[in-house]
Amino acid sequence: MEFLAIPCKRTLSVDLLKNLGDLINKISLQNPSLFQNDLNFVDQLRNNILDTDLSDQSLTDHVSYYYLIDNLIKKFPSDQIGFTWYQTLSTSSISSNQYSFQWDQVNVLYNIASLYSLRAIDLNLSNNGSYLTKQCKYFQLSAIIINFIVINYNSNLSRDQEMNLSSSNAPVADTPTLLSLKFLMLAQAMECFWQKAIKDNLKDKIVGKMSSQIVQFYEDTIRYGKKSILIRSDWIDKFEDKKLYFQAVTFYRMAKDYHTRQKYGFEIFCYQSASTCLEQCGITSDNFRSKIYESLHDVERDNDFIYHQAVPSDPVSLIEPLSMVNIDLNMRETLFKNISIDFKKIDRLFYKLLPLEVMEYVTVFKERQQQHIQERIISPLCALNKLLKDKMLEITTNDTSVIKLANIHSIPIEELDKYKYALSDLKQNQINVQNQLNYIETMLNDEEELDRKFRHKYGSLVTTIVESSTVNKPYWDKLNMLRQYLKQGLEVDMKTMEVFETIDKDLISADIKLHVNNDPFIEKINDTIEKRDTYISQLENKKWDNSILPELIDEYRLSNSVSNFESIYLSHLNATFKESMLFIESEKKINQDLISAIALKKQEAKENYRNDATIKRLTPRDLYIEEFKFSLKLLEQVKSNIIDASKFYEDLINSVNNFSNEVNEYIHTRKLEHEKVNTQSLD
Repeated sequence: MEFLAIPCKRTLSVDLLKNLGDLINKISLQNPSLFQNDLNFVDQLRNNILDTDLSDQSLTDHVSYYYLIDNLIKKFPSDQIGFTWYQTLSTSSISSNQYSFQWDQVNVLYNIASLYSLRAIDLNLSNNGSYLTKQCKYFQLSAIIINFIVINYNSNLSRDQEMNLSSSNAPVADTPTLLSLKFLMLAQAMECFWQKAIKDNLKDKIVGKMSSQIVQFYEDTIRYGKKSILIRSDWIDKFEDKKLYFQAVTFYRMAKDYHTRQKYGFEIFCYQSASTCLEQCGITSDNFRSKIYESLHDVERDNDFIYHQAVPSDPVSLIEPLSMVNIDLNMRETLFKNISIDFKKIDRLFYKLLPLEVMEYVTVFKERQQQHIQERIISPLCALNKLLKDKMLEITTNDTSVIKLANIHSIPIEELDKYKYALSDLKQNQINVQNQLNYIETMLNDEEELDRKFRHKYGSLVTTIVESSTVNKPYWDKLNMLRQYLKQGLEVDMKTMEVFETIDKDLISADIKLHVNNDPFIEKINDTIEKRDTYISQLENKKWDNSILPELIDEYRLSNSVSNFESIYLSHLNATFKESMLFIESEKKINQDLISAIALKKQEAKENYRNDATIKRLTPRDLYIEEFKFSLKLLEQVKSNIIDASKFYEDLINSVNNFSNEVNEYIHTRKLEHEKVNTQSLD
């Protein structure tokens, strides 16, 4: 009988030689020429799967490349190279381009299933029946692979994702298509068992149980095929014909079994049912039709004249099915057991290339080191300088040296504009966060409304799903909490803006033309502040070096593990910044000494003021200095608030993004629950 094969999907050529070489150069700090032979092998193997044929070599190439991708995923980032694949099952060509090794891998796996189905059909049919075992095995392998794809790649997809097979996150095929193909392969594998059973002259009851199983498989094939996006209507017609044909076969075998048990009324009913199925079936089988007609004619005659048994008026169910095909096997073990590939060679590819996991640790350690520099070195030094400047501003004296003591200097207008733009950025952050929170609120409202309509439509079927108004309460609570955080941030930002507006920008941006004497104490303070600023600038401009990388590589080569990377990093951190930590401790002591000296000067100024009975009027110069100091103090407050606000919004944006992902996952889960109820109602 005619079998159907799954057509292989088509793909476009990809220059892996260049693309992987570029990635090596970019992420591993190694020269691609060191891996030229490996790159050539991978590129050639990918090219070998472009044109599929039914040879053993083609199947070996496909399985080898499927296994090879596991190696590539460990060594390279998965989202850097694009792969385009075309659907061939439907009448229209649908393509999807995705930047993912996993996408390429699942399509290759799909084509391996296709090749097994094609090879099953291509087997040279002989009269001894030996081909049937191999043919059945090929169909079984195809079903095992497709079942693996459904479980491992399609199980968490929403119906919306499956409907758009040209999207950037499309599956290899929609789940109904894959399930229909799986049951088709199982049905055809059972047909091989059935043919072998006939050749071996097994009992009618056993043969009938096998054909009953074939009917059941075709029923599932049809059920999912009608929901499929890709399976054509002419295939559905063929599935229907096969189902009817094997229903006829099953009734025929049941009739013969009833004959051996002398249940002639049931025998007549089964022959009649077999004849009806065959009349509705589009498969031509004159020989089978004649057998049914002759057997029915003989038993009706004998029953009329001899047995007089009643023919059942109610339908007789098909005999209990007997499945001979097992797909509950480990797909990868089964696949690799049946195809001989050079595992050792593939495992050795890019052996000397730094694993992606190692490079990811290097990237993380780089970020953590920058954070360490900021939090443990730069921030403490900035805090020391700020404390010193604040203490300086407390001193009030008519001495012109106060100008330098108070660190009075004009502020470039460009710097003031920078703070203005920073405040504007904070405002934009407020708007962005507010918009995202509004969108999350809309999603929750829409889901709640959808749930309400769903319950109205399906009634008691939805009793297993908790109502949205109950299950989504934690999400509403978190949304309100985030809104409260945003409100608090907005209030602080408004106060910061008000402070910024009160600063006399013309005053502090103009050139200072006051005479300043060179007091040694004041020079010492300014030198201290400048020294710290220089140290901070050098740290900020210092590039990350990879001095830790050799240690990580040695550790990985030794243990083939990253479990000890953290302790290596901490040791590296302590050794690298030991002098910086000592410098900070030294600067803390200097700060204490200078602040104590400033306090003494302040006390001396107070005593001099008390001893001087003369009431002195503040001169314009004194007023200028006081106003200048006041504006500078406000500016320092604005700068500090901007830094705090930037960190606040960074944390808030991360929290909102994480919350948005939580809500999306929640809504996706709810959709799956609703779709399950919808499917149950259709069934």
